[in-house]
Amino acid sequence: MSEKKTKCLIISTSNLQNVRIRCSLALRLKERFDETVFCGDGLFDGPISQISWKGASKNGGFLNELRILLRLVRIFFRFNPTHVIAYAPKPNIYCSLLAGFFGYKLVLVISGFGRNGHLIKPENRIIKKIVLNICRRADVVFTMNSSDHQFFMSDTFYRSRLVRIPSEGITPSDGEELRFPSSVRKILYLSRVMEEKGIFVLLAAFWRLHKSDERFTLDIAGENGLVVDKEQSAEFDRLVTHPAIRYHGVVDEDKKNSLIQSTDVVVLVSRYGEGLPMILLEAQLRGKLVITSSQPGCREALASSLSRCTAEFTAESIIAQLRWLGDLSTTDLRDMTKRASQEIRLKHDKNSVNDLILERLSEESFVLE
Repeated sequence: MSEKKTKCLIISTSNLQNVRIRCSLALRLKERFDETVFCGDGLFDGPISQISWKGASKNGGFLNELRILLRLVRIFFRFNPTHVIAYAPKPNIYCSLLAGFFGYKLVLVISGFGRNGHLIKPENRIIKKIVLNICRRADVVFTMNSSDHQFFMSDTFYRSRLVRIPSEGITPSDGEELRFPSSVRKILYLSRVMEEKGIFVLLAAFWRLHKSDERFTLDIAGENGLVVDKEQSAEFDRLVTHPAIRYHGVVDEDKKNSLIQSTDVVVLVSRYGEGLPMILLEAQLRGKLVITSSQPGCREALASSLSRCTAEFTAESIIAQLRWLGDLSTTDLRDMTKRASQEIRLKHDKNSVNDLILERLSEESFVLE
């Protein structure tokens, strides 16, 4: 009787966000499984086999979520995985719910709790209990920030299964010239366009800043997550008509890197349930300033030299931070960003993070040797 083939499915809601990092892990896992496939919302050019989980990144009502869940069920029947690695809140929950029926081994990578992050607090005992019970099917749980780690540590069931990792890891571009900022007038927002991620407070801040100094510019890139709210969508469309604002929509990797290279400061003042925002790491790696919120995942993404670069969820606070940075000398800005780049390069190297993940999975006999 032949042994059952080992088949690993790596699942994420989006094929765009952090795809290269997740694919780099998939390529390493190909050495250990008979078959390894990446599953996300759509297909992309890459060196790994893929299955499309259509609509997974969309948010909607109960019927829409039910359709997305049923599509995942069909994928599981079709692929019949022996092992599943789930990224992002929706795959974390859905793959946990289905694990008992399909019988696969499960790894959860907790990259924040998304738009419902404000509900996943220790004081919300009912919701906390529901989430912890749903996730009990997991064989290993990786967390990226202290808040999420403490949430799972509060349940003794998870303590032997829980591993803190620094992030999903980033890939330094060897030989890439670092362009350190000499001002803070070129601003970039590069993330999914959502109210919870601070797009409207940033736009309000920018309109006020530009009135006092017309040299300010703002580039915005990312999927428009406001389309389900017609009023918010209309307000965003109105605000980005400013002649000094450019909305690029969804961008590819080359365009993303070009936008980061040409900016002075990346602003992501988020109250979303972030894990560890990759844009903050990538910006610092490339020698850019960043301003973010005091949310655990955001704050912990800051290098020590930029630890003061946090703002409250208000236009006034963002303006104050930009003016404080703008008052610093070019030498100070260069020193801060250079040290930040060096620290991020050491702490968040993709290969080191993947080594840590693979080592833990081997210890847990997650993959058949």
